[in-house]
Amino acid sequence: MAYQKFTASGTFFLKDGAGYIRNISCPNAGTTSTFVFNDIGPAGTVALVGGTTPFPISVGMALNAPIFFPHGIQVVLGGTVGELDIDYY
Repeated sequence: MAYQKFTASGTFFLKDGAGYIRNISCPNAGTTSTFVFNDIGPAGTVALVGGTTPFPISVGMALNAPIFFPHGIQVVLGGTVGELDIDYY
């Protein structure tokens, strides 16, 4: 299992190949911060995981079930990010 801590907005590639986002936690939400998970597919195509609208980041947010990605995972963070922690494998 891997862990990544984010404290700034931007686009970040986490993992190549299939896997799961196991947990998301937010000890500090920042200001108007949002996230989107992209599944990077064949030929560089991008399919959004979880919808097309960025999710707001809030303290205490949690996953009800792991999020599967079949090709590779990219995280896009917007706004002023306080801290977002992602566990994945």
